[in-house]
Amino acid sequence: MATLRLFASLREIAGSARVELEANTVEEALASAGTRFGPDFAARLSTAAVWRNGESAHMGDALAPGDELAILPPVSGGAPASDFLSLTSLALAAVLVVANIAEGDAWWAAALVGVAGLWVVDVSSQTAPRGRRLPLPAVLLTILGAAMAVHSWGMVGLGATLALAVIAVMAYGVFSRSIDEESEQRDLATIAPGVVLAMLTGAGVGSLMLARTVFQEDVRAATLFLIITVGAVTVGSLLEHLPNAWIDPFLGTALTAVAAAVVAALIWDQDWVSFLLVGLGVALALVAGRGFGSIVRTGRVTLTRRAAGVLASLDGVVLAAALYFFLLRIAI
Repeated sequence: MATLRLFASLREIAGSARVELEANTVEEALASAGTRFGPDFAARLSTAAVWRNGESAHMGDALAPGDELAILPPVSGGAPASDFLSLTSLALAAVLVVANIAEGDAWWAAALVGVAGLWVVDVSSQTAPRGRRLPLPAVLLTILGAAMAVHSWGMVGLGATLALAVIAVMAYGVFSRSIDEESEQRDLATIAPGVVLAMLTGAGVGSLMLARTVFQEDVRAATLFLIITVGAVTVGSLLEHLPNAWIDPFLGTALTAVAAAVVAALIWDQDWVSFLLVGLGVALALVAGRGFGSIVRTGRVTLTRRAAGVLASLDGVVLAAALYFFLLRIAI
C-alpha cells in the first residue's frame, strides 16, 4: 500500500490531498491514480513532478509498504507558465523600483521584506512535496527582524541578523516539537536549510538597506543593484526562451550584469573600475545563486533548466543581495 500526496489542481480533481492505493512501482501507482480519477487528472499527472519519500522518483522505482509519493503539477491555467512567471518577477521588480524612488527608507525596507518573504514562501512550496518542511515562520521572523535591526543599529544590526537566524530556527524547532510530536523541525535536514535561508534573506534585506543609506548619495547603490539585477535576469530569461540563442544564458546573464555596472558608472561619472568589480561580484552571485536555488528547491543541482517555482528567477538575486553591501565596501 502506497500513499499519494496530491497538490494544487491534482488535489482539487481528486477531492483529497492523500490517496492510498496498491502498486508495485511508481509507474503503476500513477497509472492507477489516472484510471481512478479520470482523463483530466491523468493528463496533468503526465507533466507533474514526482518524489518518493522526499527524493526524486523514476517510473521504474519499486514501492514498498508505507512509501509516500508526492505529486506536484506545474503552474497551469490562463496564460502560459513562462509568461506568468515573467509577469510576477517584473511586478516585484517594479515594486522595488517605486520603493527606491520614494522619499525615506520605510518604503524601501517594506518592499525588501515583502519580496524576500514571498521568495521564501515560494521556496517552501517547492520543498514541501519532497517532505522537507522548512521552518517558514522562523525565516519570516528573521527577515522582519533584519529590517528592524539594521534600521536601528546599522552595520551592527546586520551582524545581529545572522545570530537571529540561528536563534529563530532553533527556537522554532523546540517550540514546534513541544506542540506536535510528529514535527520534523529538529531534523538536520530541516534545520540546516532553514538556517541558511534565514541568514541569506536576512542578510539580503539588511545589505540592501545599508546600501541605500550608506552609499545612496555618492553612488546610488540601491539603484545600481536594481539596474544590474533586473537587466541581467531579464536578458538571461530571454536567452533561455530563444530556440537558437547565440550565447549561453549563464554567460549572457554575467555579461549583462558587468556591462550594466560599467554603463551606470559612465552615466553617473563614477570610477568605472570600482563599478566593474561590483558588477563582476554580482554576476558571479547571480550564476551561483541559480545553482543554490536548484539545490534547495529540488535537492540536486539542475543548471540546464531553471528550477520550478514562481520566483525561481530571484534565486540568484537573493544571493547577490546578501553579498552586495560587502562588495560595495571592498570595491568602492
